[in-house]
Amino acid sequence: MKFTEVELRNYFLGLASKSLQKSIEEHMIASKEFEAELFEAENALIEDYIDGDLPIAQAELFWHNFLITKEREERVEIVRQLKNKAGENEKS
Repeated sequence: MKFTEVELRNYFLGLASKSLQKSIEEHMIASKEFEAELFEAENALIEDYIDGDLPIAQAELFWHNFLITKEREERVEIVRQLKNKAGENEKS
């Protein structure tokens, strides 16, 4: 099964329907390859948050529903640092 970026984003933000949530979670268990797809969707969401591209309501959901683990908080900080470093390198 293939999920859209919007469906995965809604899942991470806590906006997915119960049936979509169940389907995604079942697919997580059944497919090792799905892990890479989830990681990419998470990174896209993190980058949009850092870049200020999320609407206010989604940014609030990001804080309340996505940043629920220390690991995710650390990933956001790592991506932020990498983006800052890349921006500094572009200026040089």
